[in-house]
Amino acid sequence: MKIIHNRAILFVASFCLFSCAVPPLATPSGRPEVQVGFPVSRPRDVAIDAFTAEGFVLTNESLHSLEFQKDLPPAQSVIMLAGVGNSYHSQPKAVIRLTFTSVGNKIRIIGQVHAATQGPFGQIKTVDMTSGNSARQLQSTLEAVKHRLSQR
Repeated sequence: MKIIHNRAILFVASFCLFSCAVPPLATPSGRPEVQVGFPVSRPRDVAIDAFTAEGFVLTNESLHSLEFQKDLPPAQSVIMLAGVGNSYHSQPKAVIRLTFTSVGNKIRIIGQVHAATQGPFGQIKTVDMTSGNSARQLQSTLEAVKHRLSQR
């Protein structure tokens, strides 16, 4: 009887894990990315406009990268803090990092998203979210950036 019970638990656990599985994006790397045919300054400016319009704050920038942050919604914050196992962490934030690389005469914009929270003693815990719905939302925003560039 114990073996059947263990198999049932294993089946339910594997169903929960794999029913949420999302196939990778149809991009060369399988991660959120687009290619545009403009100098790097134009896609950077449009990306800043697009992400600030969605409530993100630009926290770090260089010639080839941008980083944005935004507080996670309450439901996702609770899940993140439960996963960390400590309610003494700071409010979890969604962090989006965009990297701009040259590919021939085009610029490739590669996106990454993760959740981050800071512990009571300064340690930072991060969870990579560059898959599933987060990846699809980021890809959608990158496609909107590409579309805005083509209209200018």
